[in-house]
Amino acid sequence: MLFESKYFNYLEALTELMLEDSVELSAEERMLLEMIALRQSRKQPLMVTECMRMQRLASPATVYRKLEALRDKDWIQVIQQPDNRKSKFLVLSKRAEQYFKLHHIALERALKAA
Repeated sequence: MLFESKYFNYLEALTELMLEDSVELSAEERMLLEMIALRQSRKQPLMVTECMRMQRLASPATVYRKLEALRDKDWIQVIQQPDNRKSKFLVLSKRAEQYFKLHHIALERALKAA
């Protein structure tokens, strides 16, 4: 049957966990948050300037505004290196780490249900 898939099990598990926080994220903000998380998981934090150069997302000014919104909503933090104050790195906040942990739990549930 079409609807018997691991992905739909994942969506169902995610809904059960009621990720209310994700409602306040726009599609662009969610995409940025996921990119930041992916790079952080690879131990290669994304830099603000790198992010702003990603033309597929939006204009640099729009990307910067979305990053500011994520920071203001406590989804990310901007970290500066003590020896290089020009380089600003994007890292997940505790709130975002919890958000991705809930996704992980939903994925585990979906895989067990399959």
